[in-house]
Amino acid sequence: MIESLPESEARIRRAWQARDNEAMLDGVHYLNGACRYCGTPRLERAARELEEGLKTEVDDGRLEHLVAALLDPRDQQLSKKEIDGIRELIKQK
Repeated sequence: MIESLPESEARIRRAWQARDNEAMLDGVHYLNGACRYCGTPRLERAARELEEGLKTEVDDGRLEHLVAALLDPRDQQLSKKEIDGIRELIKQK
């Protein structure tokens, strides 16, 4: 998941810029699942909220807020506990 974050972010940004909600939903859905698997609650919450917003067709202002919340680099910082959890998952493979 960590390795795929830059590509996931780029995919979501491209879809947002093109106003392609279907492509954005695909990208966010993938990211949301990866976050659940890896135990990154803040990123998972932002992805889940954006995914729900896309599915319920929220207005553009709210959608813009949800996209910004997901892609804001200040909110993408993983806590030490989250990083340790991801490392433990990798060891188990």
